[in-house]
Amino acid sequence: MAPSSCRGREEASLEEGRRVAIQPTEEPVLATGVNAEDERFSLKAAVAAMVAVSVVASLAYVLNVNPFAISFNISFVYLPTAVLIIGPFLARRRRSASSSVS
Repeated sequence: MAPSSCRGREEASLEEGRRVAIQPTEEPVLATGVNAEDERFSLKAAVAAMVAVSVVASLAYVLNVNPFAISFNISFVYLPTAVLIIGPFLARRRRSASSSVS
């Protein structure tokens, strides 16, 4: 087993009595190997898929061929679609509000 210092983390040696302040970053921290462009593409793909499913579910309901109850459609189709569409707007507003306060 490799020593803990070889696990990809960098450690800085500090002089005794010296303090280091870690400042929180303004940008969101993404998983290793994922960049912001990948995140945006993934969100756009999810929104497009859920809007398509919502259109099909709405059309099935209007044509009276819907095999599912309306409560199923609301909880598993329409609500997640609304969250995917509204979520980025709320996150952007929260970010702008927190940056204006700082």
